[in-house]
Amino acid sequence: VTIKLVKHGKDNDGIFFFAKQVNLTGGVDNVIKFPAQVAPDDMKSIDLYLDFGGNPVNTEVIVKDIVLKKTE
Repeated sequence: VTIKLVKHGKDNDGIFFFAKQVNLTGGVDNVIKFPAQVAPDDMKSIDLYLDFGGNPVNTEVIVKDIVLKKTE
């Protein structure tokens, strides 16, 4: 999956704070940590995209319990 954290809005100018391909394991909690310096101060102004392109046909993906939090 490709995970993208981008500036909010249709005029986002392609501004990516983070874009990374990661391997996820089914049936377990997957934790992805973003480097602290990529998060904007105003976290209300971001969009999170999960791109599952390239999965085999009929792959079932369930996304739940997403938590975004800033840590020190």
